[in-house]
Amino acid sequence: MTNPDTNAMADILGKLNQVESGSYRKTGASASGDEVGAMHDVLAKLQEATNGAAYSVVDEGKNNPELAAAVNTSRTETGVSISRYDIRSDKKTVQEGLVKTFYSIVDNRSGKVIYSDLGLFESAMGVVKHKLYTKDDNKVQRVLDLDQEYVGAMMETYGYKRRLKQLNESSVQHDVTSAKYSNSRTKLSAAKIKLLKAL
Repeated sequence: MTNPDTNAMADILGKLNQVESGSYRKTGASASGDEVGAMHDVLAKLQEATNGAAYSVVDEGKNNPELAAAVNTSRTETGVSISRYDIRSDKKTVQEGLVKTFYSIVDNRSGKVIYSDLGLFESAMGVVKHKLYTKDDNKVQRVLDLDQEYVGAMMETYGYKRRLKQLNESSVQHDVTSAKYSNSRTKLSAAKIKLLKAL
């Protein structure tokens, strides 16, 4: 809906509430009692349906952590807020020529950073999900360990890639480094897949 549509709907609902409370004073064009009654019925059904849907989402969120996280998620200036945790992004230069976005998790109650330098946003989301819904510290630790494995494989892959650019393509060193680069890319993909499965 556009902003004028939203304002018009809010105006209609406000007038409906005034009618129900008896404080509404009509102005402008008049409508018959049947028209007002019909509009009242339509709006009452609309309000009933939207309230029912909202309660259903809240109830379903108790059994479905992904839905609960989606309902409790909002964007902030520094990242994303999920319930009582903020995920903040920070770009860091990790090697010459490589700038990587890392993520930290802040507990909004204490204002303290509880986890930092996570290499994937998915890792940060997984940690928050486990902290809020499963409350299983072993699962949190597993996600953290797999994230560190991913970051290590990423750094190794970038190091080989940078070294390949410096070597003569016809040298034996280039062939060896190329094989190591290919192997490290495989490890990087495997680390990400393991991490995503652990979420």
